[in-house]
Amino acid sequence: MDDPVLVERSGGVAEIVLNRPERRNALTLESLDGLAAALDSAADDAEVTAIVIRGAGGSLCSGIDMKAAGTPMDPEWRAWFGAGWQGLHRRIAACDKPVVRAVQEAAGADPAGALGVVTR
Repeated sequence: MDDPVLVERSGGVAEIVLNRPERRNALTLESLDGLAAALDSAADDAEVTAIVIRGAGGSLCSGIDMKAAGTPMDPEWRAWFGAGWQGLHRRIAACDKPVVRAVQEAAGADPAGALGVVTR
């Protein structure tokens, strides 16, 4: 399996790429953890001046990967994901660098994207 999250650098910009285009970059626990780790790494890197979060294959993110979560959603999976999702948003809010999400097209029900745009 390919890495669910990639990091690409161009000058001072770190691009964090959700890399599950076959699932329209739907989030799993592994991809959420990878996204958080990549964000932490970019935030701590003195050479990074801005962070962009985007998706591979034309979609930023279609939301939770319901195939991975199970139907109905497993309660333990839901709790772990919820804590991780809140933690990710706390990291973005606390980051002292601009964090931008790049939306190529609306993949899910929320075209504005729950990742939002944070600027400093």
